[in-house]
Amino acid sequence: MRKSFGFNDATDKLLNERIEEMKKLGAVIIESVRSHGRQVRRFRTGSFALRIQTDLNAYLAGLGPKAPVHS
Repeated sequence: MRKSFGFNDATDKLLNERIEEMKKLGAVIIESVRSHGRQVRRFRTGSFALRIQTDLNAYLAGLGPKAPVHS
């Protein structure tokens, strides 16, 4: 998914650091995985983003009235 990097330097740095941390912990990082552009675009925008927003709001609402965040 590194082809999705490059939109924000700080985010790229954080993601690369987490990948290196996973490697140190024994994870096998597969660099040659291909993804279709349509799938990546759908991940960043559109129906996926709407579903995440809906699901996240439902989760937060279920935390109860004492939760510091509700939406």
